[in-house]
Amino acid sequence: MDLVKPTPFEALCNRITTRNLVRDLHIKTLKDILYAYSHMRCELNMEHLPVSLSDIRCLNQSVDPERIYRNKRIEKYTWLESGQREIYFKNLRAKFPNNGKDIPTDTELEEEWWDIVEQRLSPQKLAEYVQIHTWAYPPNIQELLDEALKEKEVAE
Repeated sequence: MDLVKPTPFEALCNRITTRNLVRDLHIKTLKDILYAYSHMRCELNMEHLPVSLSDIRCLNQSVDPERIYRNKRIEKYTWLESGQREIYFKNLRAKFPNNGKDIPTDTELEEEWWDIVEQRLSPQKLAEYVQIHTWAYPPNIQELLDEALKEKEVAE
C-alpha cells in the first residue's frame, strides 16, 4: 500500500513503463520463436511446416549455447546474447537468398509493427512475412505468439 500518492509525472512514467514492458515482451517472444524456427529450417532442414510451442521450447532449451552449427563449421556462439543471435540469424538467412531481408530490427518492430491501440504486433505484418520469409516465420506464427503470451500472462 502506497502511503504517498505518486505525482502526475510519476504516474505518467509508470503508465509509459507498463506499456513499454508489454511491447518489449511481445517483441522478445516473437524473436525467440523466429530464432528457434530458423534454426529448425536452416540447420535441421525442416520443411516449412507449422510447429508447436513445445517444439520451440525444446529447441531453445536443447541447443548447446556454446556450440551451434553455422555454415557447416562449429563456431563459438552464445544463444542468449542478442548481438550474436543477430549475426547467427543473418548467416542462416544466407541459405535462403530469395527470401528478402532479415527479420525486422527492434526499432522497426516498435515503430512499424506495434499496434498501439491493440497493444500487440500487427497480425497483417506477421501474415505478410510468413509468405515471403519461410526460412524464419512458421506458418502458424500468430497462434504461437498468442499461445506463448497467454501462458506468460497466466504465469504472472
